[in-house]
Amino acid sequence: LVRDVPALRRTTPRGQELLSPHFNVEVPGVGTLANLRLRFYPNGGMTTMSEDACSLYLSHSADLPWVQYELTVGAVKRGTFDPIFAGVDQFCDLAPQLTEVDGGLAVRLGVRFLVARRVEHV
Repeated sequence: LVRDVPALRRTTPRGQELLSPHFNVEVPGVGTLANLRLRFYPNGGMTTMSEDACSLYLSHSADLPWVQYELTVGAVKRGTFDPIFAGVDQFCDLAPQLTEVDGGLAVRLGVRFLVARRVEHV
């Protein structure tokens, strides 16, 4: 959860990221993915076209196994992403995704790893 988003947007220039704390995720069939971080750009990345757009990426080590995942900003879900294509600059307009939390405006960020489906050859 990113709190006080309007203040962050006023003080964070376009192209500047906010980093989540490191986190680990257990992915079935893959194992533990360690030292992940979300990179959130409240005013969008350098190639963002819309004034209200934000950007979101998953940051990971170079040895991340091949996994696919979806990223979310508020109610907007994008993906499928992978270790090569880790996010998108023009993720969504941020203002519609803000919710009131404790008297301020916040946005929830998320990542959901997709379980690989086995393809059986006949």
